[in-house]
Amino acid sequence: MTKKIDLDAIDIRILGVIQNDARISLSLLAEQVGLSVSPCSVRLRRLEKEGYILGYFARIDERRFGDFETVFAEVILVDQQDKTYKAFEKQVKGIPEILECYSVSGPTDYILKICVDGMTNYQRVVDELLEETKLIRSYNSTVSFAVIKNDLQPSAVFLDRLISNRYC
Repeated sequence: MTKKIDLDAIDIRILGVIQNDARISLSLLAEQVGLSVSPCSVRLRRLEKEGYILGYFARIDERRFGDFETVFAEVILVDQQDKTYKAFEKQVKGIPEILECYSVSGPTDYILKICVDGMTNYQRVVDELLEETKLIRSYNSTVSFAVIKNDLQPSAVFLDRLISNRYC
């Protein structure tokens, strides 16, 4: 379990700023959150160490590399046993085309986001999921036509609410 630390308004502002610009210089970050460089650096390292910051990455436009298909799939497993869930999750983690996998409530056990270079590769992923393990009772998929919104910062809403609820 991740150890929690008590975040204050400055910690939350640091998270908000680097979430929008992970390449920001430490001096500019410090300026934007109202600290000098040294205390800002200490706070940033603490937020990284404590797991509030999971990493830094570049957002790449996969459309520049060709025709990629994004498919969303609903999966219902053959049973509700813990060993079945663990086996399925292990399998999913080993398939690089599955970008995201969510365990969900309701009639579906999992929702997958799959990105493939063409439908032939999608079929290969489906075959791997359905035929190799026999863990899936039902599999339904939907192909995305277009991305309407792709905000990689879902925690921005959370950070805004933290600030407004705790520090107004």
